[in-house]
Amino acid sequence: MRTVDKGNENCDDSQNPIDIEKEYYQRRKERTMMTKRRVYAFQEDPYDFVYENIRMEHRILKAQNPCVYCGAKRLQYEFRTFCCMSGKTKLTHSPIPTELHQLFTRQEQLEESFRYNTRRIPARCAETPI
Repeated sequence: MRTVDKGNENCDDSQNPIDIEKEYYQRRKERTMMTKRRVYAFQEDPYDFVYENIRMEHRILKAQNPCVYCGAKRLQYEFRTFCCMSGKTKLTHSPIPTELHQLFTRQEQLEESFRYNTRRIPARCAETPI
């Protein structure tokens, strides 16, 4: 068995091949990142003009009291009637239909396929001509 000294580390050929491969790719990634940093440090960005007038600080909105009628959180410049028209609009809490609840909670094949394909439904509706 051959032992190779790498600075403070001692590596031998009996290491797990997967560990050696991980170490190789990690060092290769570090080298690539260092090379990219050096290249970017000396090259001018041709699109730098896009970022010239961007503000570096963030605008923070002041805290507002929540709506007295519905309890909705409000932003600084929103009107008081924005959320519920000062109590004129009432949202009811309707129960969730049992069939719909089961589609999202049960772990059988039909329910799992429904949850998997749920993302496709809005996309299909968007393609439907009016």
